[in-house]
Amino acid sequence: MSGNELPLGSVQFSANGSAMGTAQTLNSSGTASLSISSLQPGTYTIGAVYTSSEPGVVIGSTATTLNQSVTKAAVVITSMSSLNPSIYGDAVKLTYVFSGAGAAIPTGTATLMDGATQLTTLTLDGSGRATYTSSALAAGSHTLTLTYSGNSNYF
Repeated sequence: MSGNELPLGSVQFSANGSAMGTAQTLNSSGTASLSISSLQPGTYTIGAVYTSSEPGVVIGSTATTLNQSVTKAAVVITSMSSLNPSIYGDAVKLTYVFSGAGAAIPTGTATLMDGATQLTTLTLDGSGRATYTSSALAAGSHTLTLTYSGNSNYF
């Protein structure tokens, strides 16, 4: 390879020493990149190892590493009521849908309050949903709040 030619080959990226995906072939500009969305919250040392694909060139080089921090993502909660308004004694079903960035589905628990009174602790199902049904809500207006406890991916 002369001094003006771009290298040929691939780059294997790693996080904390473990390969991320497959080796990425250098593009026409001599660079390689990797987009990945599966890193869990934490701190990672990202490395890259270049391997030449040029005939007769047996070389591998390690680029400088960088530290990458992945933080928890915010969760978005959507709420729905089966009856609003309702009449005292009606069974009212409240459904909460939890979603967030990335592929992970929010899991864990959330506390449902009516003003200063705790109504229940809800457990999210496998699709990120939680429901509460009650026919004991007193007549009048209610300020319901839901506090999500978070998990390893979401706060």
